[in-house]
Amino acid sequence: MENRKLFLIRFNQLRECLESQNEENMLLLSQVIRQLLVDGSRLLDIVNRDPKLPITFRVGMSSREREEEMSSLGLPSPSVHFLGAFPPNEIKRDIKLKSFLKFPMANYKGQHFSVKSLVKTCANRLGGVHIGESASDSEEESEIRKFGEVLQQMGMHHAFASLIVIANVTYDALEPLAETLTTSNVKD
Repeated sequence: MENRKLFLIRFNQLRECLESQNEENMLLLSQVIRQLLVDGSRLLDIVNRDPKLPITFRVGMSSREREEEMSSLGLPSPSVHFLGAFPPNEIKRDIKLKSFLKFPMANYKGQHFSVKSLVKTCANRLGGVHIGESASDSEEESEIRKFGEVLQQMGMHHAFASLIVIANVTYDALEPLAETLTTSNVKD
């Protein structure tokens, strides 16, 4: 399949997953984000070779920054925290892909999980693409698995719920590229 077509299919799947956040779409979401942003040959990089659009990801405060803010206000840090959305009145900043992949999105008992670690664990260990036995989890994967179980007890879609804000930020960042690829004759 042509890379440009594959990118547009994945971009549309990203939108569909955000519109219908059911269990099946949460599983698909980790696969889509992984292929677009994380895999060694990132689909984003492949299709953006010719248009060379500047791709930035608009984020608010990270889970680490929120924890520091709460501490500075004398408030206790919750044992579980993940960014379900960036508050509309919060100051936002644009970051490049490398920084976005390192961006701390969730905190479980003092351990912060980056965008990349959440996507990879959901895709490669929790069933988004591959299923991994918990006995062979790395320490971080084990903590993400526990974090997901807590989210599930709260009525959310396991650790996959943490991918929703990642998907929203990714969709907004990639939308100009998708429009360019749809309306131009750029080849991959």
